Amino acid sequence: MPFDRRKQRSRTSYAGLAAAALTLALAVPPHAGSTTAVLTVSATVNPNCTISTSAVSFGRYESLQANATAPLNAAGAVSIACTKGSAPKITMDLGLNPNGGRRYMALAGASGPADTLYYELYQPPSSAPGTACSFPGT
Repeated sequence: MPFDRRKQRSRTSYAGLAAAALTLALAVPPHAGSTTAVLTVSATVNPNCTISTSAVSFGRYESLQANATAPLNAAGAVSIACTKGSAPKITMDLGLNPNGGRRYMALAGASGPADTLYYELYQPPSSAPGTACSFPGT
């Protein structure tokens, strides 16, 4: 029987193809399984507060008429917002023109105590000077 080169090539091609397929099959990584793990997450919240105020404007004070015998009341506000766990404390001093332990407003361009007006700050319903203020907070 004569030697057929075509059959030899065909056997060689099949053998090469089989070797390449086996190499590729071995090169593919095995399928991954699944697992679970705990991821711990934390944060530190620093105690912090913001404060805002609205002005107390008494308007027109009539010292010789209506306000000669009745006080002139006005409203303002102090607002505070804090992170949980903060311990805010608000204190107020006697202002820019104290005299004898009392608060005074100075007339614009005032030259001395004669150009001032006595005033007090308090939290309703009390109108007693120096009454401690408290606020509900969470």
